[in-house]
Amino acid sequence: MLIDVHAHVSSGQLADLRDEIAQNTLSGNPNAIIDTGADMSSSEEAVRFVKGKKNVFATVGVHPESAFEVTDENLQRLLTWTKEEKTVAVGEIGLDYYWEQNPPREIQKEAFVKQIELSNEAKLPVVVHVRDAHGDAAKILTENKNKLHYGLLVHCYSGSKEMLAVYNKLDAYYSFGGVLTFKNAKEKPEVLRAVPIDRLLLETDSPYMTPVPFRGKLNRPEYVRLVAEKAAEILGKPTEEIEEITSKNALRLFNKMKLCAE
Repeated sequence: MLIDVHAHVSSGQLADLRDEIAQNTLSGNPNAIIDTGADMSSSEEAVRFVKGKKNVFATVGVHPESAFEVTDENLQRLLTWTKEEKTVAVGEIGLDYYWEQNPPREIQKEAFVKQIELSNEAKLPVVVHVRDAHGDAAKILTENKNKLHYGLLVHCYSGSKEMLAVYNKLDAYYSFGGVLTFKNAKEKPEVLRAVPIDRLLLETDSPYMTPVPFRGKLNRPEYVRLVAEKAAEILGKPTEEIEEITSKNALRLFNKMKLCAE
């Protein structure tokens, strides 16, 4: 079994291919996909898209780049979408200090906290995006630990090996994607080896972060197999074992996921 826990399928660059991508899950390529919301529009589209699709699930949330969208009215809309049968998490939410044009940090922090509170009310895990902001993100998550009863995923983990000790206290899960295959990501193997094996997940972040040998092309959920192969190489385990472990971890975290056979 193989699950891509973080992809952007129904909106953006893959939208024209989304039905084909969803159909691929029926032949196990991969076995399941989580279509991730990143703003109000993509969250609504993800919820709409996954209805009637076997083994394709949704998250709803507002990425820090769109933090101004986190209004009281939109929080209520997000809460409504969390009640849909195939909505399995709130995300992706978090902090992104990389781009200067992103909303001010205080706006991002406020949006982050409000959506953590939303996830607790919805009784769903959170999927967290952190870029150049691990200190502040870990501080906010620690301060709101009592609202993280339903699980935490730090997606596309970019923190240090040392930062894992902080997130581990929050019982965090960690997902890794195509960056594992990049030659210039020299620190990733050491970080991956330090992640608790029962907290490891795999993702593509499609259409971004395409793994070798397809760099420069659109990323697709089926390429999560390449991530599994690289993770297995780094960890010194059979690929099939990594696929099974990470899929079981995904089903434990996203416990609303119910996989269906054809």
